[in-house]
Amino acid sequence: MPFTSDSAAEAGSRSSRKGSKNKNNFFGAEIKGKLGEFTNQILDDILEEYSKLTLPEKVAILPKITPYLVPKKSERQLNLTNLIDLMTTEDVQEVTDLILSKIENEDE
Repeated sequence: MPFTSDSAAEAGSRSSRKGSKNKNNFFGAEIKGKLGEFTNQILDDILEEYSKLTLPEKVAILPKITPYLVPKKSERQLNLTNLIDLMTTEDVQEVTDLILSKIENEDE
């Protein structure tokens, strides 16, 4: 008897085998929680120690942390392009008007 897609579907539906439970979900949540606690503690320590730094030390840290805080130009451009593609003509006009209004207010 040849094995066809119909006979395969029937054999699969009668199968008593069950897929294995994904254990990564349980451990993943636990690890995420621990990692979150760890990250929060590090951030608290950094903020506590930051006030003790001298100005040159603070300036030296800036280039090291900036890549984690500010997206690269290409990422910003890509996100803006995607956003504009989703906007209607009226939405684009409204945003343009808001930008022009802000520029005019800054010039005053």
